[in-house]
Amino acid sequence: MNAKRIALIALSIGALVTQMLGDLRWALGGLLALIIGALIADRKALRFLGKIHFWILSLVIGCLAGLFLGDKPEVYYGVKISIKGLTAGAGMVVRSAVLLLSMALLARSIKKDRFMRWAERLGLKALAPAVDAAISYLPGLCSRWAEIRKEAGLKPKAMFALIVRILDETARMAEPQKRKLFAVTGAVGAGKTVFLLNLTQKAKEQGIRIAGFLQLREPNPGTRDGYQLKSLADERIAPLATFDADHFVFDDAGFTLAKEALDAATGAEILFLDELGHQEAAGKGHLPAIKKLLSCEGSPLVLCCAVCKRRLDEIAERLGPYDAVLDLDSEGEREGRSEKFTAELLAAAGH
Repeated sequence: MNAKRIALIALSIGALVTQMLGDLRWALGGLLALIIGALIADRKALRFLGKIHFWILSLVIGCLAGLFLGDKPEVYYGVKISIKGLTAGAGMVVRSAVLLLSMALLARSIKKDRFMRWAERLGLKALAPAVDAAISYLPGLCSRWAEIRKEAGLKPKAMFALIVRILDETARMAEPQKRKLFAVTGAVGAGKTVFLLNLTQKAKEQGIRIAGFLQLREPNPGTRDGYQLKSLADERIAPLATFDADHFVFDDAGFTLAKEALDAATGAEILFLDELGHQEAAGKGHLPAIKKLLSCEGSPLVLCCAVCKRRLDEIAERLGPYDAVLDLDSEGEREGRSEKFTAELLAAAGH
């Protein structure tokens, strides 16, 4: 878990604690801190505060509190309104906003499998399936419910059709999701790593959670270049391979870092792998750690791999058929297909 996620979790919990102090100023302070934190680290979470229904309900609650709660009402335009009641209503609205935003930040910061483990350790094992369903299915189902309800209206026959369609949508969403595999291939020096590096930047700019590793070339004058491995989880770099006489010598440090990067990949939306070659085609190299990750719950559903051109078929046999392949050796395909490939990859991650 990186520092940003830890900070968001701590901020969310702290904001929730301020709501228990009973003072509106503390409540407002907690909400303000949450908004600032979200603006800095996770702006997408703020969309939960943009729900018009929430603010309409909040306005109604505030008005009712002013009319019916508190004592010593004052008359404004012929209507008796209690300042204490309005303050109480404002407190309820602020606390509701804090609860909504903090839950959104926590849901986007804590990985589902990590929450399951925490729930089991706290003796809340029975809670895990419900949380699993809520995290996995309910957000999409609620969105689909709104769309279908808008189409169907509120007539009895239409509502019956709506219920049938919701059940169908629920069943469809509960089905296992298909993993998508994207490959970038080409000869040595074609630019596979540079292309993947650009893809990682575009993914991060869109708020997509990424994981995996890249294989960086290390210039070695007088002989063939060596390679270093960079983890996308924490930016660490380790030596991977050096060229000695007539063959490459591999360094265990690179494979260890790759394994650690894959261990931290649960919950990521796109897994970048650079490069898969003859070792992985033979079931060696990075492949055992990759297969182990893909067998875990919460593993990435979108893989983007740099693949040795001569090993495309073998890698497909190991990981499954490709959804898209970009050949950087073909200049025409590179220019015409790269943007489409990028768009398809980001769309597969739901963005």
